[in-house]
Amino acid sequence: MTEKRLTKKLMNKDWFIFVERKQPFFLMPNLFKPYHELLKRETGTCFLNQIYYFKDGTLYYLRSRNEFGKVKKYLVKFLLDQNNYQIIEDWAKSAKKLNIEADKEIEYYRLISITDLKDPIRYSKFLDFFQEVFFFSTLIPYFVLDAAEYIIKTSKRGAEIERAKKIIKRFEPIRGQSHYFQMIAGIADRYWQHILTIRPEINQVELLLPNEITEILQNEFVPSEIKQLNRRNNCLMYLENEGKIFLDYHVEDIENFLPKFDVACDIKGTASYKGLVSGTVKIVNIASEIGKVNKGDIIVSINTNPILMPALKKAFGIVTDDGGITCHAAIISRELKIPCIVGTKISTKVLKDGDLVEVNANSGVVKILKRA
Repeated sequence: MTEKRLTKKLMNKDWFIFVERKQPFFLMPNLFKPYHELLKRETGTCFLNQIYYFKDGTLYYLRSRNEFGKVKKYLVKFLLDQNNYQIIEDWAKSAKKLNIEADKEIEYYRLISITDLKDPIRYSKFLDFFQEVFFFSTLIPYFVLDAAEYIIKTSKRGAEIERAKKIIKRFEPIRGQSHYFQMIAGIADRYWQHILTIRPEINQVELLLPNEITEILQNEFVPSEIKQLNRRNNCLMYLENEGKIFLDYHVEDIENFLPKFDVACDIKGTASYKGLVSGTVKIVNIASEIGKVNKGDIIVSINTNPILMPALKKAFGIVTDDGGITCHAAIISRELKIPCIVGTKISTKVLKDGDLVEVNANSGVVKILKRA
């Protein structure tokens, strides 16, 4: 991947943080194709400009407000066009089928020895499959549900509203069962283990790019490149106008777009399942943090995902930075019937493990009762 600094033209676009997640570096180079080629293939629209910023385990997705608005407007029309009804249904079927296939792949990789992971062609096929799973079980449900929510809020036509409600009912379960996290933990991690056995000097294998892993499997990786890996704990990747994907270490160029918050401000969001509950805060964003959760705790997360289900089932309440009424946390809270407030933007920045809080999901407010 070529290293190149963001152009002034690209820097001057109306960027905003579309997504903020605790996600591995591995995901960053694998996001461009779903948001560009795959989205265009299935819908006719896509994101021509993309920026991803990775910093110490947190991945930020940046989008142009203007382009994001155009894509959303296009997809709203797409959902309402009767000629597309079967296409949308086929998306749901594809997601279900791919999740089943993903489970089989995860089991296959669990059973084979890591010493058998030598084939670069198989690794390339895994990446293609991973991107398809991410696209159909995560990206498509997000935009379909977002467009359906918009239709319900803005349309005055009963038929359109009913259509949107049916779409939400169809895609909510899919959004709640995305398998891409399990594929990272169950398959990508196996490749990293294999690489450590053949190249033990690479102590940050999770920061390798896909082409570098392929080169290692082909015994072509240049040893001097290992020195660059640590820099990737704080870097950018971007796509400009359907061009090449570039790597950039001048992170100061996009720091103005990062969220700022006031620790003294109120924590407010949207209630996805009503109720009033108090409990101890546990910040949970990744699988390794599940073990600290006790029954009755309040899960506070940037945004939940299926891999966190063991923790969510113990919780008495859920609070997230991101999301709307059809995000994963909102869907799961309704299934588990526990109070939930989503879209607070700042909960993981303001709250800490051990804080005692009151989650008032009747009013959408989180109150700090006692600091840890």
